[in-house]
Amino acid sequence: DNSSSPAILLVDVRTDDETNVSTLPGAMTMKDFEALDVTDDDANVVVVVYCTIGYRSGFHARRFAETSNFKIYNLDGILSYTHEHGPLIEPKSGQLTNQVHTYSASWDFSHSDYKAVYDSKQVVIANWIGGTIKRI
Repeated sequence: DNSSSPAILLVDVRTDDETNVSTLPGAMTMKDFEALDVTDDDANVVVVVYCTIGYRSGFHARRFAETSNFKIYNLDGILSYTHEHGPLIEPKSGQLTNQVHTYSASWDFSHSDYKAVYDSKQVVIANWIGGTIKRI
């Protein structure tokens, strides 16, 4: 009987530019998660959210905790995951990759076995009140 086993949903809350580089195996985007037909009645749903370092996913974890009955966990971030030598998947091909989006050179805290990817010309400002990202 699988009804006692929790369904674990791994949700990547990063931007499309970030998730296009790599994701954790089995992760879904926020868009995919929000499109799911999962109700709060399902007590066996565990949601694990992550981003680059844990800040944005912390925001979403708090939001989900306030608006649902799911068990919510915030992963420390994909950069911490690289220090555990966790596998990353390139979403388009489904193949393993060592590339990870780090936002910028100054945010490259990934393990040395991984290659940082970022757009050095892009400045990203997060507007956390609205939960959106603005590019300037």
